[in-house]
Amino acid sequence: MSDARLILTWGLPGAGKTTFARQLAADRGAVRLTKDEWMWALGSTPWDGPTQQKVEHESLALEVSAEYIRNWPVFVLELDGQLLGFGGFLKVATKVFLNDLFVDPPWIGTGVGALLWNHAIDVARERSWASFDIESDPYAEGFYLKYGAVRIGDI
Repeated sequence: MSDARLILTWGLPGAGKTTFARQLAADRGAVRLTKDEWMWALGSTPWDGPTQQKVEHESLALEVSAEYIRNWPVFVLELDGQLLGFGGFLKVATKVFLNDLFVDPPWIGTGVGALLWNHAIDVARERSWASFDIESDPYAEGFYLKYGAVRIGDI
């Protein structure tokens, strides 16, 4: 495994950040998460209002800020420069949450999720967290139950 990296690009409109991000993704075999590309991948266009609203709503769950990365354990699993998955924790009031645990779909079922989960458990132990909460996608519930999580309700 190579060193994990998260590269964030930002700038003013027209500054060239999209071109730069495309080049970085191509050079590194990386995954880019942009709203317009999600729209095209969903068989839609960036001008489809209802689908755009859904994508914007869902993309909030995947937003990763520099402040979040600086202040919380965030981890990435990559192989030869290709992102396989990532995870991270967040504390809200007195509760610690496994805020993200994402596996790139082609890697689901290959053990990547188990590696990320085991790393998350190690991080929690290193920080002496007796437990943490997970707000899971319903499709991922089986994964978490398999690895010992306990369902405590719906939100």
